Amino acid sequence: MALVDDVTAALAAAIATYGRDVFDKVDEVAADATVGLGLKLLRRIKGGKKHPALQEAVTDVADNPADEDFAAALRAQLKKAVGADSALGADLEQLLRSAPGAIVAGGERSVAVGTNSGIVATGDNVVNRIGW
Repeated sequence: MALVDDVTAALAAAIATYGRDVFDKVDEVAADATVGLGLKLLRRIKGGKKHPALQEAVTDVADNPADEDFAAALRAQLKKAVGADSALGADLEQLLRSAPGAIVAGGERSVAVGTNSGIVATGDNVVNRIGW
């Protein structure tokens, strides 16, 4: 589900930045576009119809930012919430579409690139050769 993947990545950026204080930060302006998008998404999740299991999953990720199991639980709770609340899904989709140039990368060795005119390489022992 692309919506869930995109929202989870943006939420993870905001959670990683603010930790357990993330819900307190949703009304503040964030300098970084991705974190700002994550905060807007969290503001929507926090308001409206309550989804306590989703909010608990956010707190769990804040407490355990490097634990992939908690990130997976956040994704699962988001999927459940969007499935049960069509208005939430529509609102999150709209927020994602309206984000100006937000670029999201998630996961080990991920790369987020807006514009690139060179090489982007990840991995162990990567070698780039130009003009052999």
